[in-house]
Amino acid sequence: MLELTPQQKKISEHDGPALVHAGFPVGGALVFLMAGPATNAATMGAVWKSMGSRVFWTYLTSVVVFSLAAGLLLNNLELPIASVAGHGAHGGIGGIIGPVTGTLLIAGIVWWGMRDIAMRVAAGSEKGNRRLLAVEGMGCVSCVNKVRDALRGLDGILSADVSLEEERATIRITEDFDMESAVRLLDELGYAGRIIPSDE
Repeated sequence: MLELTPQQKKISEHDGPALVHAGFPVGGALVFLMAGPATNAATMGAVWKSMGSRVFWTYLTSVVVFSLAAGLLLNNLELPIASVAGHGAHGGIGGIIGPVTGTLLIAGIVWWGMRDIAMRVAAGSEKGNRRLLAVEGMGCVSCVNKVRDALRGLDGILSADVSLEEERATIRITEDFDMESAVRLLDELGYAGRIIPSDE
């Protein structure tokens, strides 16, 4: 059985203080702690699949920019390393970072949630904004996801659902949306797009 050395146990239990204690810059340890869990494969895959490529790249950019900015800021505060490594969790800046970042995270989740709810309510309340597009050439679920994500990325499309079996996309749009732009987008992706009239 593989045994961890005392140093490895210390790092696995208390990553941040152990890194600082080993001579790592305080800001670098913060970047490691912020960006590490937020950019693991499971998290990134879940964000990509559930929210699409636009949100994925926004999320990744935000994690990188904010963790680096926080790390640089922390390095410039010139805190005594012993207090950060040994007592940071019991007071001082360590006692402030948790509540502040937790509050920001909750505020961000609430904002995105309210935005999503508002878009869904707007899409459902406007009777005349549901349109259908025929989409020929899709052969798998990956094609469906590609078409759906691309349509959702167009300004003026509030929601998009794509059916492989029916070879069509159901979209909800704003009043000033140009349907031909959706057809052009499908053509650029390599699929044959066609607007389905409402009486069809």
